[in-house]
Amino acid sequence: MPLLLSLLICIECVGADSISIKKDQSFFSLLGTKVIRVYQVFFSSRQGDVCNFTPSCSNYASEVIKKHGLLGVLMTFDRLERCNYFAWQYRDKYYKVKWVPERGYKLYDPVDLDIEK
Repeated sequence: MPLLLSLLICIECVGADSISIKKDQSFFSLLGTKVIRVYQVFFSSRQGDVCNFTPSCSNYASEVIKKHGLLGVLMTFDRLERCNYFAWQYRDKYYKVKWVPERGYKLYDPVDLDIEK
């Protein structure tokens, strides 16, 4: 319980202004994106650029949870499983390589390509 309380305090420190909130966005999606935003502010900024993909895994998670809700959480776990050094072996088969300024070459895996409409 104290962990949840401290997390809610941290979420308030980050503020809702930094996260776009849609009227039809569920509580679950809102909570998920706020938790990801706390990670981005407090941990990811100190960790440096370690993600092999563009958009980064935390940006991808935020986008996919906003777009797909609970299914987005599963897609996030799938992405985190794929984000390792060995993903570069599959660049020709599954991913495109894209030059990202300030970050170098990254594997391109956007949210829009994961689920076909």
